[in-house]
Amino acid sequence: MHLDCLKPVPIHPTTQCRLLRQLENGNLLRLNMLQETPASLSDLQQNNNANVDNANEQAANDTLGPHVLQAIRRKNMVSKRFYDMYSPNISETALPDRSENSDSDSALGRVLSNSVGTTYSVMTRSNNNKDEWQEVGCILYEVNILGKKGPRKMTVLLHATSQEESRNTNDRRTLAERYKENRYDPGIIVLCNRVPEWCNESEAYVLDFGGRVRMPSVKNFQLVHPDENDYMVLQFGRVGQDSFTLDLKFPMTPLLALGIAVSSMDRKLACS
Repeated sequence: MHLDCLKPVPIHPTTQCRLLRQLENGNLLRLNMLQETPASLSDLQQNNNANVDNANEQAANDTLGPHVLQAIRRKNMVSKRFYDMYSPNISETALPDRSENSDSDSALGRVLSNSVGTTYSVMTRSNNNKDEWQEVGCILYEVNILGKKGPRKMTVLLHATSQEESRNTNDRRTLAERYKENRYDPGIIVLCNRVPEWCNESEAYVLDFGGRVRMPSVKNFQLVHPDENDYMVLQFGRVGQDSFTLDLKFPMTPLLALGIAVSSMDRKLACS
């Protein structure tokens, strides 16, 4: 099934994808989003408890389906770091220099962060003006006083109305600003991560990922609505050294889901 990056995926069935990570000096450089196939799903199920080495991980990645999106870090400055999201069909020569601060006409979306990694905004281009960016989602991370051994707490904010309806308003506040002023703003959908439970046997915080996650990581999460804990909107988890699963349902779009995953994998001074 072809995925439209800017449109919400269906409620059923769950849209299952895989993310492949590329690092540079320990920092996220590129994140490729691909669709799962029957072969890749079967491999994950059959080898769920196996130790994954580089060779096995590469063999599993070779069974994945078509590319959906890719996110690339554009500027390596802590105070102004951002990631642009592109169609997988764009050639490497068409990509802008990552050191440039100029805009890229070919970018479909963008992920912006504050300096300490507690607030992220996912942006898409306006249909009326390609030079204008429109916020479609916001991710808030609470400072983790327990450090890496403790679970993260994240809140995701979405528009309750469509992007077009949002553009027709004169309200220029960000989702984070609106949420700070009124946590019950009817124009905002609030999602939160399921709280992991402490397991005495493994001496770790655990979540049931239904066999879709192989490795523990502070980056793993499940997003739900506070009033509908059984309906999982987005699930993200590690299955290899540099590969992760990403499962999404309505009202998530592939672009928004990738942006949230980027926020989880980006280095955070205040949360990691």
